[in-house]
Amino acid sequence: MKALEVSNIDTYYGTSHVLHGLSLEVPERNLVCLLGRNGAGKTTAIRSIMGMTPPARGSIKIFGEEVAGSRSNNVYAKGARIVPQGRHIFPMLSVEENLHLALIGQSSPDVKAETQKAYQMFPILGQRKRQKGKTLSGGELQMLAIARAIMGPTRLLLMDEPSEGLAPVVLTQIEKTVQELKARNITILLAEQNLQFALQVGDYFYIIDNGAIVFSGDKSSLQANEEIKLRYLGVGL
Repeated sequence: MKALEVSNIDTYYGTSHVLHGLSLEVPERNLVCLLGRNGAGKTTAIRSIMGMTPPARGSIKIFGEEVAGSRSNNVYAKGARIVPQGRHIFPMLSVEENLHLALIGQSSPDVKAETQKAYQMFPILGQRKRQKGKTLSGGELQMLAIARAIMGPTRLLLMDEPSEGLAPVVLTQIEKTVQELKARNITILLAEQNLQFALQVGDYFYIIDNGAIVFSGDKSSLQANEEIKLRYLGVGL
């Protein structure tokens, strides 16, 4: 079953046409990477799927249900969650308060069990649970953003640039976390420009440029295509 089907969406910011007939799909229990340079349209694609910047045209289905044009809370109700670029943690709230906010509106959540789930995945957050968000390091903020997104019944996780600004040792830990999420059968769409990180975790790959998909394929086909990597990602292996 397809967890996500995006078909021919066009998204605008005012009169600026950002996404041009964008289509992609994410099979259930897979991790699909959306690669591209800064400004290519990755974040707009994520925002369109979550209903934060609804597309003007096209279809978005989550587990077979049409959500294009729906409010973000309706998309959230389908089990879709987002780890946004820049983390967007509430700086004046504690780690635990940030986590508990994610459970508001969910039906009969087991707050204690969900909180413990987050602390088991990221023990450092348990140690920092009374600290305010503004006191955390960049790596701890990213851990908190991921932990917040998996509070409750997460079925589809959208991750926007999770490697951004992280030291190599922290990035290794985030990579292990993503692999653990896959092992828990959470379907993931990962928007990323760090090719090496994406290749470590991804099952299938799309490359976006100027709001349109310019490549799709598995790991071996991407690794073998030096021209595509150089032209659209600025790297070669």
